[in-house]
Amino acid sequence: MLDFFTDNRDQTEDSVSFACEYEIKLTYESSVSINDLDTLNTNTNKFSIIALRFLKPGEFNRDFDSYIIKRLGIEKFNSIKNNKNIWLMIFDIYDETKCITEFFPPITKQKNSLADRTILINSSKSTSNPYNLFKFKYTVPYWIKLLHIEFDKKIWNTSSFIDNHPLESKNKLMLCLMNNGRVSRKMFYTMIENNKHLMDQSLISFVSRGIRLDNDADTIKTMSSDRYQDSTWYQNTMFSVVFETSWYNDFFTEKIFKPILNEHPVFLLQKKSYIDYLNELGFDLTQEKYTVQNYSIDTDLMIDGKDFETKTQSMVSELYQTIVDYSLINYKELYSLLYSKHLVNIRKQNKNRLLDKSYCLNQFKKYSDSSIDIINKVYSESR
Repeated sequence: MLDFFTDNRDQTEDSVSFACEYEIKLTYESSVSINDLDTLNTNTNKFSIIALRFLKPGEFNRDFDSYIIKRLGIEKFNSIKNNKNIWLMIFDIYDETKCITEFFPPITKQKNSLADRTILINSSKSTSNPYNLFKFKYTVPYWIKLLHIEFDKKIWNTSSFIDNHPLESKNKLMLCLMNNGRVSRKMFYTMIENNKHLMDQSLISFVSRGIRLDNDADTIKTMSSDRYQDSTWYQNTMFSVVFETSWYNDFFTEKIFKPILNEHPVFLLQKKSYIDYLNELGFDLTQEKYTVQNYSIDTDLMIDGKDFETKTQSMVSELYQTIVDYSLINYKELYSLLYSKHLVNIRKQNKNRLLDKSYCLNQFKKYSDSSIDIINKVYSESR
């Protein structure tokens, strides 16, 4: 059992918040107790964890002390700093907070008096920690579990998922659903826009540019309408092209779940560890035609925007050219290539596993139980 101390709602406009009860519950379920931060005994002899998360990561400069001081006062902060039983946990689950371990210019300050007893919880499989800001880093497949919470809340219309792809329904080549205007998506759309032959063969949306599909949701809102789909989009196209929120980390969203849930071939601009991570969870995309690329990125490139953009341009161009090559293949031949019995069976297994709540929760439990065991072990050894 881990004892967390946090707020139950946001009460600040700062970059971080102590109101992360939802993340704690979703990550650990009944294996923890959640307590009000004001009840924390700063002289406690019991293992206690202060939990916080990010609200406005772009404003964060790696100074954790100031947030704790502002919330609890300097006297309590000094007691916490001197009490080795009190640790800090950072929830870096959402992609918007990836700046905790990336994007920092060298001049930003580091100030964390609890650095030797800070735990980072995130959804990445990567063990890298380029700034050495945290002593521990644990991996949690948070999004697999969140997906089933969304199912339970009827955020997804599960009856709209399709389970067969007859050739006669395929009148378009590509489905590409894009919302926010990220660098790789902008580059890709410009290439498609300049190729009339390929554009005519595509179902493509780019919400930030006002480009929508027929039968789309009226408005796009995170955690609701961006889970919407029309089954004909998948029925009428040969494959999906997916640009995840970021191609350089292991962050899953509804973007990859949609083709899996519709048994749709997928072309994915994503680094290899993302594919490996899904495979480890039981969702095999390694047989798809464009998941063998081993994209990676140096931390330095994240700081130098020009180099990052150059590399992204090269990878998007490679993806685009592959799609152009596919567009020149006769649909019947392409269908045989993409919908062999072997590939269809793999996609059906992926879908069945993703829809199986008990399977997904067991996969999640392996990670959360392991992290609890390790945290308790390290704490015991540090005393």
